[in-house]
Amino acid sequence: MIDTLIERGQIREAEVIDRELLKANPGDPQGLLFDGRILIADGKNEQALTELEKGLKGEPKSAAGHYFFGVAQNALGFTSQARSSWTRALELQPQMTDAQLALADLEANSGNYDAARRLAGATLKANPNVLSAQLIRARALLGKGDTKEGDALLEAELDRNPTYLPALTTLVNLRVKESRSPEVLRRLSKLVEQYPQNAGLHFLLATVHFSQNDLGKAEASAKQAIMQDRQRSGGYYTLLADIHSAQGAVEKAKADLQTAIDRNPRMIANYLALDTLYEKEGNWEQARKVCERAHEVDPDSPLVANNLAYLYLEHGGDVNVAVSLAQMVRQKMPNSPNAADTLGWAYYKIGSPQSAVVQLKECAEKDPKNPMYQYHLGMAYMAARQFSLAEQFLQKALRDDPNFPDAASARAALDRLLTRGAKG
Repeated sequence: MIDTLIERGQIREAEVIDRELLKANPGDPQGLLFDGRILIADGKNEQALTELEKGLKGEPKSAAGHYFFGVAQNALGFTSQARSSWTRALELQPQMTDAQLALADLEANSGNYDAARRLAGATLKANPNVLSAQLIRARALLGKGDTKEGDALLEAELDRNPTYLPALTTLVNLRVKESRSPEVLRRLSKLVEQYPQNAGLHFLLATVHFSQNDLGKAEASAKQAIMQDRQRSGGYYTLLADIHSAQGAVEKAKADLQTAIDRNPRMIANYLALDTLYEKEGNWEQARKVCERAHEVDPDSPLVANNLAYLYLEHGGDVNVAVSLAQMVRQKMPNSPNAADTLGWAYYKIGSPQSAVVQLKECAEKDPKNPMYQYHLGMAYMAARQFSLAEQFLQKALRDDPNFPDAASARAALDRLLTRGAKG
């Protein structure tokens, strides 16, 4: 019964029964696995991992358990672990369509197109009418550069179902890349006339108008999408925020993003976009609050942690917390110049210039045209009393961009170095 209710989307009803099951036996493996699925449906993927892991300990040969474990892992960005979980699900149940498709989609997204086609083909062999499998095959062909056959597959899918949005979205993106936007706009406008209550079609039309910088029509279509589907409009408000921002209507954009966050609090990209708007207007307090809330929602997000660490370092906050955040980001993004810069600047702020230089040299070498990296490295050398190197990098920062955000501070530091040199 729980399984049926979840499949039907009756999550709260399924939760009530599952709670009774776990109340009678808190360690019941099936109850824990169902609990994990319910948490996934609620967007609580971290908690879902915990419950699913406990359930799999009691029932390690549950193919469904491994499949949903992979779903939660993939949602959190753990793609290699998700691949392992879905592979295990297929080992236990070779004809499990959901696991085949999930793995095929993952392989297509990773550029492993041959593996994606093989897995999608296995699904189609068992059930030739699975549209999502045909879509993955089409995406794999397009990824390998076989535009003609991939295009034909997409059109064949859309002949069967003209409003199948995943295929339509893929085809629209392809046509836009081919500079065939007018053709796409005519097609989408005709579909919107035929299916005026289809929110997804309005949204897709809005995205194409936006890509063509037709902001008025993009706004109208985005609002129509919201009107047709208020329950699942979080993503629509994100697009509307982009449109309003492009129009210069920053307050509207901020309101849109706040609504998007309220509708889908797990979508970290909306917090980052809102943080950017507050930073652009110099509202550091609000930017920090947005980042802190995002960090509460997803404490493992390196992008959020990096932003928050930098806000603490530059605009008020616990510097030691900033160091901890920056260290976490550096571990998760070892090849990122931005992560190295944040950690190096954090070390500078706590008075460890030698440690700062190690980090800042790396990001300055990886991105030698970034004046902020050169400035930070110059300041670290200055604190380490390596004055000739400090002067070299501060001057480079100003040569690369005389008006970068900390240009005044760089000039003031150079003046102090020149004064010191004049004194002997």
